Amino acid sequence: MFLKSDDVEAAFREFARLHNIEVVEIDDFNADKARDAMRTRNVDVGIVFGTRKLSVATFSIPHYGCINIHHGSLPYYRGSESLFWAMYNNEEYAGVTVHRIAERLDTGDILATTSVRIKDYKYNQAVIQSKLFEAGNDLLCAVLKEGSLAGVPQDESRARYYSLPTKDERRSLDKRLKALRKACRE
Repeated sequence: MFLKSDDVEAAFREFARLHNIEVVEIDDFNADKARDAMRTRNVDVGIVFGTRKLSVATFSIPHYGCINIHHGSLPYYRGSESLFWAMYNNEEYAGVTVHRIAERLDTGDILATTSVRIKDYKYNQAVIQSKLFEAGNDLLCAVLKEGSLAGVPQDESRARYYSLPTKDERRSLDKRLKALRKACRE
């Protein structure tokens, strides 16, 4: 298991310990040091949790490529802060997708997807994000247990890419969410 030093969480270390998986801390996945470490360990599959874009030279090293847990419904919510944008766009559900890494960001074949209903968590972004992390972890485990990394190509006609929201967009959503949370309490 290769982890970026600032992304290392106790849960990942515990998972690795329980399954006898070596943990190697990496500062830059696209650096020669990281690539050499993957080659010498004969990596079967790379699993990415919200890192920066990987180069083809990096994501093509593992025998079966790399897969990513994207906290957004692909292809509808490519890019950053998918939960924010789903809520900003008044979606009923926020999704999480396990997909293959491809050269273009968030465009790889979809292996599995699921969603959580936003209203069920009273429009609380922190709680919804936590539920998406849980759902993503469960989805990843299901994909790995299934043993097939064959995916379904994304429908490019439905693809949308989102960047970071502006301060005004954040304020607008915060105002709407306060009103929705208030309505949930009444």
